[in-house]
Amino acid sequence: VFASSCMVYGTKMEKIKETDDFKPSTPYSSSKAAGDMYCYSYFKTYNLPISIVRPFNVYGPRQMKDVNALFITKALKNEEIKLEGGGLQTRDFTFVQDMIEAFLIMGMHEKAIGEAVNFGTGKDITIKELAEKIVKYTDSNSQINIAPQRAGQDTKMCCDNSKAKMLFNWEPKISIDEGLKQTINWYKQNA
Repeated sequence: VFASSCMVYGTKMEKIKETDDFKPSTPYSSSKAAGDMYCYSYFKTYNLPISIVRPFNVYGPRQMKDVNALFITKALKNEEIKLEGGGLQTRDFTFVQDMIEAFLIMGMHEKAIGEAVNFGTGKDITIKELAEKIVKYTDSNSQINIAPQRAGQDTKMCCDNSKAKMLFNWEPKISIDEGLKQTINWYKQNA
Protein backbone atom coordinates (compact mmCIF):
# COMPACT_ATOMS: atom_id res chain seq x y z
CA VAL A 1 0.00 0.00 0.00
CA PHE A 2 1.54 3.27 -1.12
CA ALA A 3 0.58 6.45 0.74
CA SER A 4 0.31 8.97 -2.06
CA SER A 5 -1.35 12.38 -1.72
CA CYS A 6 -4.12 14.51 -3.16
CA MET A 7 -1.35 17.02 -3.85
CA VAL A 8 -0.34 15.06 -6.99
CA TYR A 9 -3.29 16.64 -8.81
CA GLY A 10 -2.59 20.30 -8.04
CA THR A 11 -5.41 22.83 -8.06
CA LYS A 12 -8.70 21.69 -9.61
CA MET A 13 -11.87 23.75 -9.64
CA GLU A 14 -14.07 20.64 -9.68
CA LYS A 15 -13.96 17.65 -7.36
CA ILE A 16 -10.83 15.65 -8.07
CA LYS A 17 -11.18 12.23 -9.69
CA GLU A 18 -8.56 9.51 -10.01
CA THR A 19 -8.63 10.01 -13.79
CA ASP A 20 -7.53 13.67 -13.52
CA ASP A 21 -4.06 14.53 -14.76
CA PHE A 22 -1.18 15.00 -12.34
CA LYS A 23 -0.09 18.62 -11.97
CA PRO A 24 2.10 18.66 -8.85
CA SER A 25 3.18 22.15 -7.81
CA THR A 26 5.81 21.42 -5.13
CA PRO A 27 8.78 19.07 -4.71
CA TYR A 28 6.71 17.12 -2.14
CA SER A 29 3.78 16.58 -4.51
CA SER A 30 6.17 15.74 -7.36
CA SER A 31 7.80 13.03 -5.22
CA LYS A 32 4.36 11.57 -4.47
CA ALA A 33 3.46 11.57 -8.18
CA ALA A 34 6.73 9.80 -8.96
CA GLY A 35 5.99 7.24 -6.23
CA ASP A 36 2.57 6.59 -7.74
CA MET A 37 4.10 5.90 -11.14
CA TYR A 38 6.88 3.76 -9.68
CA CYS A 39 4.39 1.59 -7.77
CA TYR A 40 2.06 1.28 -10.73
CA SER A 41 4.96 0.18 -12.95
CA TYR A 42 5.78 -2.64 -10.52
CA PHE A 43 2.15 -3.72 -10.58
CA LYS A 44 2.08 -3.75 -14.40
CA THR A 45 5.55 -5.23 -14.92
CA TYR A 46 5.83 -7.77 -12.10
CA ASN A 47 2.18 -8.17 -11.08
CA LEU A 48 2.96 -7.14 -7.49
CA PRO A 49 -0.22 -6.61 -5.44
CA ILE A 50 0.14 -2.84 -5.07
CA SER A 51 -2.57 -0.36 -4.16
CA ILE A 52 -2.31 3.42 -3.98
CA VAL A 53 -4.11 5.55 -1.40
CA ARG A 54 -4.55 9.24 -2.24
CA PRO A 55 -5.57 10.88 1.05
CA PHE A 56 -7.10 14.33 1.23
CA ASN A 57 -5.72 16.47 4.09
CA VAL A 58 -5.70 14.05 6.99
CA TYR A 59 -5.91 15.55 10.48
CA GLY A 60 -6.57 14.43 14.02
CA PRO A 61 -5.07 13.77 17.46
CA ARG A 62 -1.29 13.29 17.71
CA GLN A 63 -0.58 15.11 14.46
CA MET A 64 2.08 17.74 14.97
CA LYS A 65 2.74 19.22 11.54
CA ASP A 66 -0.23 20.42 9.59
CA VAL A 67 -2.45 23.48 9.44
CA ASN A 68 -4.91 22.06 11.99
CA ALA A 69 -2.19 21.35 14.55
CA LEU A 70 -0.62 24.77 14.00
CA PHE A 71 -3.92 26.64 14.37
CA ILE A 72 -5.05 24.60 17.39
CA THR A 73 -1.80 25.10 19.31
CA LYS A 74 -1.86 28.84 18.56
CA ALA A 75 -5.53 29.15 19.52
CA LEU A 76 -5.01 27.33 22.82
CA LYS A 77 -2.26 29.86 23.63
CA ASN A 78 -4.36 32.81 22.36
CA GLU A 79 -1.63 33.56 19.80
CA GLU A 80 -2.12 35.18 16.40
CA ILE A 81 -3.20 32.87 13.57
CA LYS A 82 -1.82 33.89 10.18
CA LEU A 83 -3.66 32.99 6.98
CA GLU A 84 -1.30 32.72 4.03
CA GLY A 85 -2.77 34.53 1.07
CA GLY A 86 -5.88 35.44 3.02
CA GLY A 87 -6.99 31.88 3.73
CA LEU A 88 -9.31 31.63 0.74
CA GLN A 89 -7.71 28.41 -0.51
CA THR A 90 -9.85 25.36 0.19
CA ARG A 91 -9.06 21.87 1.44
CA ASP A 92 -10.99 18.66 1.98
CA PHE A 93 -10.12 17.70 5.58
CA THR A 94 -10.47 14.00 6.41
CA PHE A 95 -10.36 12.75 9.99
CA VAL A 96 -7.63 10.24 10.80
CA GLN A 97 -10.08 7.54 11.96
CA ASP A 98 -11.75 7.57 8.52
CA MET A 99 -8.36 7.46 6.81
CA ILE A 100 -7.19 4.49 8.91
CA GLU A 101 -10.24 2.60 7.65
CA ALA A 102 -9.28 3.56 4.08
CA PHE A 103 -5.73 2.25 4.50
CA LEU A 104 -6.97 -1.01 5.99
CA ILE A 105 -9.36 -1.48 3.08
CA MET A 106 -6.62 -0.80 0.55
CA GLY A 107 -4.32 -3.26 2.29
CA MET A 108 -6.80 -6.11 2.58
CA HIS A 109 -9.45 -5.85 -0.13
CA GLU A 110 -9.00 -7.85 -3.33
CA LYS A 111 -10.51 -5.04 -5.42
CA ALA A 112 -7.77 -2.64 -4.22
CA ILE A 113 -4.97 -4.42 -6.08
CA GLY A 114 -3.70 -2.31 -8.96
CA GLU A 115 -5.96 0.60 -8.03
CA ALA A 116 -5.32 4.21 -7.03
CA VAL A 117 -8.19 5.54 -4.92
CA ASN A 118 -9.00 9.00 -3.57
CA PHE A 119 -10.17 9.15 0.03
CA GLY A 120 -11.74 12.38 1.29
CA THR A 121 -15.04 13.79 2.47
CA GLY A 122 -16.10 15.40 -0.79
CA LYS A 123 -16.56 18.71 1.06
CA ASP A 124 -13.98 21.47 1.11
CA ILE A 125 -13.76 24.52 3.35
CA THR A 126 -11.55 27.58 3.22
CA ILE A 127 -8.54 27.81 5.49
CA LYS A 128 -10.17 30.96 6.90
CA GLU A 129 -13.29 28.96 7.85
CA LEU A 130 -11.04 26.33 9.44
CA ALA A 131 -9.29 28.99 11.55
CA GLU A 132 -12.64 30.47 12.60
CA LYS A 133 -13.96 27.04 13.67
CA ILE A 134 -10.82 26.35 15.69
CA VAL A 135 -10.95 29.74 17.43
CA LYS A 136 -14.63 29.11 18.24
CA TYR A 137 -14.18 25.54 19.52
CA THR A 138 -11.17 26.49 21.67
CA ASP A 139 -12.87 29.60 23.10
CA SER A 140 -9.75 31.43 22.02
CA ASN A 141 -8.99 35.14 21.86
CA SER A 142 -6.61 34.59 18.94
CA GLN A 143 -6.65 37.20 16.21
CA ILE A 144 -6.88 35.88 12.65
CA ASN A 145 -4.69 37.92 10.28
CA ILE A 146 -3.55 37.75 6.68
CA ALA A 147 0.02 36.75 5.74
CA PRO A 148 1.75 36.63 2.32
CA GLN A 149 0.94 33.71 0.02
CA ARG A 150 3.38 30.78 0.17
CA ALA A 151 5.00 29.70 -3.12
CA GLY A 152 3.49 26.65 -4.84
CA GLN A 153 0.28 26.64 -2.81
CA ASP A 154 -2.74 25.04 -4.47
CA THR A 155 -5.93 27.11 -4.25
CA LYS A 156 -8.65 24.45 -4.30
CA MET A 157 -8.70 20.74 -3.45
CA CYS A 158 -11.85 18.68 -3.00
CA CYS A 159 -12.18 14.91 -3.31
CA ASP A 160 -14.48 12.99 -5.57
CA ASN A 161 -14.73 9.84 -3.45
CA SER A 162 -17.17 8.02 -5.73
CA LYS A 163 -14.63 5.32 -6.63
CA ALA A 164 -14.09 4.51 -2.94
CA LYS A 165 -17.84 4.31 -2.47
CA MET A 166 -18.34 2.15 -5.56
CA LEU A 167 -15.50 -0.32 -4.90
CA PHE A 168 -15.59 -0.55 -1.10
CA ASN A 169 -18.77 1.18 0.09
CA TRP A 170 -16.43 3.58 1.94
CA GLU A 171 -17.74 6.87 3.26
CA PRO A 172 -16.24 9.18 5.88
CA LYS A 173 -18.07 9.06 9.20
CA ILE A 174 -16.58 12.03 11.08
CA SER A 175 -17.58 15.59 10.09
CA ILE A 176 -15.08 18.45 10.19
CA ASP A 177 -16.80 19.89 13.27
CA GLU A 178 -16.74 16.61 15.20
CA GLY A 179 -13.19 15.87 14.10
CA LEU A 180 -11.95 19.29 15.17
CA LYS A 181 -13.62 18.93 18.58
CA GLN A 182 -11.96 15.52 19.12
CA THR A 183 -8.59 16.89 17.99
CA ILE A 184 -8.86 19.98 20.20
CA ASN A 185 -9.76 17.83 23.20
CA TRP A 186 -6.66 15.71 22.59
CA TYR A 187 -4.47 18.82 22.43
CA LYS A 188 -5.98 20.16 25.63
CA GLN A 189 -5.21 16.91 27.44
CA ASN A 190 -1.73 16.50 25.93
CA ALA A 191 -0.37 20.05 25.73
